[in-house]
Amino acid sequence: MALRVESYHISLDVDFQGKKYAGKEIIKITGGDSRIELDCVNLDVIAVSENGKKVSFTNDRTSKILRVEGNQEESRELEIAFSASVSNTLKGFYLARNTNGVDMLTTQLASTGARSTFPSFDRPDLKAEFLLELIIDKNLDAVSNMPVESIEELPGERKKIRFGKTPRMSTYLLYFGIGKFSRTTEESEGVSYSVIVLEGNLSQPEFPIEIAKKCVKYFSDYFQINYMLPKLDLIAVPQFSAGAMENWGAMTFREILLLVTASTSFLQKRRIAAVIAHEIAHQWFGDLVTLRWWNDAWLNESFATFLMYGTIDRLYPKLFTTELFFNVRYEGALRGDSLLSSHPIVVEVSDPDSISEIFDEISYGKGASVLRMFESFLGEETFRNGVHNYLVAHSYENAESADLWNELGKASGKDVSGMMSDWVDRMGYPVVTVKMDRNRAHFTQERFTINGNKGDEIWSVPLFLRDASGPRAHLMEERTADIVVSESYHSGAGSEHGNGEQQPEEEKLVLNAGRLGFYRVHYDEPIALTIKRADAMSEEERWGTILDYFAFLISGRMDFESYLSIAESAIAWKQKMPIQLVADQLSQVLSITPESEKVRKFATYFLRKSLGIARERSAEDERFLELEGIISSRLAMIDREYALEVSAKFDKFEEVKPELRLGVAMGYAITSNSIDAMLRALGEMKTDEDRVKIISAMGWVSGKPAMDKVRQEIQNGKVKKQDMPSYYVQTAMNPANRDAFFEMFPEIVRNVQTVFSGGRTCSAMIESVFPVIGSSRESEARLLADRIRIPGVERGVAKALEYLTAYSRLREKVLKI
Repeated sequence: MALRVESYHISLDVDFQGKKYAGKEIIKITGGDSRIELDCVNLDVIAVSENGKKVSFTNDRTSKILRVEGNQEESRELEIAFSASVSNTLKGFYLARNTNGVDMLTTQLASTGARSTFPSFDRPDLKAEFLLELIIDKNLDAVSNMPVESIEELPGERKKIRFGKTPRMSTYLLYFGIGKFSRTTEESEGVSYSVIVLEGNLSQPEFPIEIAKKCVKYFSDYFQINYMLPKLDLIAVPQFSAGAMENWGAMTFREILLLVTASTSFLQKRRIAAVIAHEIAHQWFGDLVTLRWWNDAWLNESFATFLMYGTIDRLYPKLFTTELFFNVRYEGALRGDSLLSSHPIVVEVSDPDSISEIFDEISYGKGASVLRMFESFLGEETFRNGVHNYLVAHSYENAESADLWNELGKASGKDVSGMMSDWVDRMGYPVVTVKMDRNRAHFTQERFTINGNKGDEIWSVPLFLRDASGPRAHLMEERTADIVVSESYHSGAGSEHGNGEQQPEEEKLVLNAGRLGFYRVHYDEPIALTIKRADAMSEEERWGTILDYFAFLISGRMDFESYLSIAESAIAWKQKMPIQLVADQLSQVLSITPESEKVRKFATYFLRKSLGIARERSAEDERFLELEGIISSRLAMIDREYALEVSAKFDKFEEVKPELRLGVAMGYAITSNSIDAMLRALGEMKTDEDRVKIISAMGWVSGKPAMDKVRQEIQNGKVKKQDMPSYYVQTAMNPANRDAFFEMFPEIVRNVQTVFSGGRTCSAMIESVFPVIGSSRESEARLLADRIRIPGVERGVAKALEYLTAYSRLREKVLKI
């Protein structure tokens, strides 16, 4: 009989000051073998009983398994006594201290943190009910997944808090936090919504609570299943490896992704809204129905990512968070999946320690993009019906990707499993080349890779087309396809695209209309004709064309002058997304060719022109105020005159508009080169958003002494551990710091991986900075790669080496101009 876990009754006696705890748990199970194996990491197991009788056990710290020699009875109760110290990493049950020295003890159990918190069957398919008791100091507060059921006063100024029993759920979704909290609560339609923060934290909780209430209502309607728990807490955690976590009924967030103040920028409000929507989507897709094993981890994250942006745009159209989807998820996935070291969306996971490395741009961004593509192809209502049927069929249980494809196939009458297999079971994606021959378009697909490697793969590609006859979709299942199209002029004023822009009267063929498909598009025609074709494109479509053509530049398919031609078009279009994308791309090119006067001159010209456009439109559209801030920070990095201009505002930093503060901090860091002044400013900041801006700008203070001082401040807690990567990434981007950073990089990698163990933060940092610091010294960099290839970052190093090849080739090409 297969093992089934019925429930955990966990009691923890927590020494808040001593940062340790003693635990007792009763685990009810049925089935299984006489020898029981539980996951157990860094826990001291004191005694084990089975059905009231002591039994022998072995706590194997090498295999991280607690082996209990029991009896093969149909129903058993395991009682385990254990103790442990609170972790100094950001995983398991750990200490989170804010910059004022106020402590919070909190949990992050995804993906494998439960086993280091209490002995457990720490795998997603072994769901159970949880009943939790916490014994803590009388002056402390506690929060968990369910409401407090009772509080019992104990001797010695202590108390026992008992929480209600959870629904059946996976171990990684259990949550508890202890500290001195402030709580704001609102009731709506039978659900209690709370924002919970450490006492003394500045916060305007109305915004996140409103977002939460509206999202719960929206998703209850979307899934046709009401929210299942009596409460939904949004908990701010001062030190957090992830951005947020979907613990059922007790969602946790970095403070920067939850706390709203008068200093919160428009961009940050957009991020906060989208992240809250993401975690709430998980309450159904991930919590109610959970992956059976980690190879399907993508489905949880992809679905929540797919829903988060569209949901917020429906609820708050002015936030236009779909732009964030394109800038972060879609772009990152296309970039990452162009590597031979990428991985399929569905990837085999055998080692729990390797789980973290698959929570990347493929699991989030590609998966979300593929779901978005096939929702558009199948139809929104059909797709939604299939999802509803899937959730109903597997509520409080586990499921696999195939279960969703089966329901979508039933709802649509199409071979969804066959179509999806192309996209989820193998890595990569195609570039579709279109060549016009009068009224006939000839399409060819081939795999796109950043280093030009060829393959013979063929995808089932939904071709989203728009021409004079309107939008349509065609499923391309062979290497080539020929379709009759119409290129002509509209009669009338035109129609609006998705972002509210007027469609031009001249209508040429646009492939990947609405940027709905997860593939790149190459128009086989002179670049001048492609720029002309862009007259018929929406803002998102122009953004996508520039995105693709920069990828063609990186991969060697396009020359630099042709790229500059289409990049400069963004100025004439005066639209935020294309301008911001080109600004980012030019900064990337300049980061690997800092000595190129040609690139610097063009980038300065482009950024100054863009700054003028942003300032003209910022009063009417907050997106352009956001753009002004982005352009300002980019310009400060390369134009000392501008850096001096904005640095004059640093003394009154908090009076500057929030969107423009990063540029001011960058300008001051570059022109003053005073790490002491930056650290003083950091100590004066009142919000994490402003702290991160100062920390990022500190990377542009040049010299090893400054770097050493910041690393010391990380150790003593003045710079939060969670913000280490923000500093290190910007330090690597600063050409004056490259040599010193190169030498200390192995130590930096070890430190970051220690703090973020169980996550992929360190891998992501390596992918970002290694190709930049190594592009001018490729041979040395390849030797350096061997020194940073430590457990947990192997995939990040492999990807970074591919980027290094591409960046070094681009550097050589650009410097010859």
